Amino acid sequence: GSVSMEREREREIEAELGRLVLPKVKGLGGGEAGDAEGAAAAGEVIGAGAYGVVMKVEVNGVPCIAKRLHGVLVGKQFTVNVAEKKAILSRFKNECILLSRLRHPNIVQFMGVHFGAGPYDLSLVMEQLYMDLDKCLAENPGIPAPIKVSILLDTSYGLLHLH
Repeated sequence: GSVSMEREREREIEAELGRLVLPKVKGLGGGEAGDAEGAAAAGEVIGAGAYGVVMKVEVNGVPCIAKRLHGVLVGKQFTVNVAEKKAILSRFKNECILLSRLRHPNIVQFMGVHFGAGPYDLSLVMEQLYMDLDKCLAENPGIPAPIKVSILLDTSYGLLHLH
């Protein structure tokens, strides 16, 4: 049936991603994709966007963040046709591959992808930064101009590397 086809497609993606698959991610053990309550039970939710829920997790003792794909994108709560699901999963797979190739001191490091227990329970896992720029600026309102310029240059170097 439909569930077995979904599992088969997920296994295909997992095989294609191979070495990028993280077998154990502390904080991603519970909940289903797109289930905010399940996500909250699994790890501390720190944000959400169009693509998924972002939460704090841990990989081999290293603090990380995970972006769990919203279930609604793959038809968990609503019917999504097969072509749309394939397109979403293909974009997810391509994003994982692209992120795995990025190496730059001004870009957050991609750690891998995690496949949860439920169908399409997929998460991107990245390093967790000590502090984000917004928090840094809020906590340090008197940052000298040369340091602000350095922050802007570091940001632009990261963006330049991406393009």
